[in-house]
Amino acid sequence: MKSILSCIELAVPDVANSLNLELESGCNAVFLTRGEHETKALTRTFTGELPPAKGELYFENICVNQASRQQLHSLRQSIGVISSSGNLISNLKLWENITLPLQYHTGNISEEKHDEIFELLKAFDYKGNIWALPGHLSSFERVMASFIRAAITEAKLVIYSGCFHDLTVSEQNLLIEQSITLKQNKPELTALYFINNLKTMDGVEYDLLCDLTQQPALIKRN
Repeated sequence: MKSILSCIELAVPDVANSLNLELESGCNAVFLTRGEHETKALTRTFTGELPPAKGELYFENICVNQASRQQLHSLRQSIGVISSSGNLISNLKLWENITLPLQYHTGNISEEKHDEIFELLKAFDYKGNIWALPGHLSSFERVMASFIRAAITEAKLVIYSGCFHDLTVSEQNLLIEQSITLKQNKPELTALYFINNLKTMDGVEYDLLCDLTQQPALIKRN
C-alpha cells in the first residue's frame, strides 16, 4: 500500500511536540486528544490551514507546509472533514450545503449522485426538510450533512474532527455505523478519527492509535 500521510518531527502547538508516523492509503487511524482545541488545531494542520511549528507533513508525497496555493487547493479537494458544526454555510439550504462541492467541481448533480444522497439521508433516518437552513438543524443533522457531503465526493481522506462529542450514544452509534459502511464501499479511503474518548470507537477496527494525551505521543499499531 502507498503512503498517504506522513509526519516527520511534526510539532503542533498544544498538541504534539515531535510526531513521527506514516499512514498507508486505506487505513483507519484514531487520534486521541484532550479536547476540542487540540482537535481543531490538528485538523487545521492536516488540511494545510495551520503551518506546523516545526517538522514536515506530507500528503501523497507533497510537503503540505511548503506547498503552493494550487497544491493546497488540490489537497483540500481530496480531504473531507466531518465536524460538530458541519462547516455549513448559514444562508444555504441543507441540500445546497451537501451538494456544494459537486456543483463547484462538476457544475451538476448526476442522477447517480442524487440517488446516493437520498439513500444516505434515509440511512440516517432523516425525515426533515432538505431545504431547511442550518440554523434549523440539530447538532446531529449538521454532522450528518457534512458526512454525506464528504461521502459523495472523491475524497481520499476523511477526517472525523470531534464530530462525536455532542451526540447522544445512539447518534454516535449511527454515525459509526455509517462510517464503517462508507469504508466498506470505498476500501481505498483513509479515515482519521480525532476523538477525546476511546469508548467512542467501540466496534470499529482501526490500524493505528496515536495517543496525543501523552508526550511524546504514544503510537500503537494493530
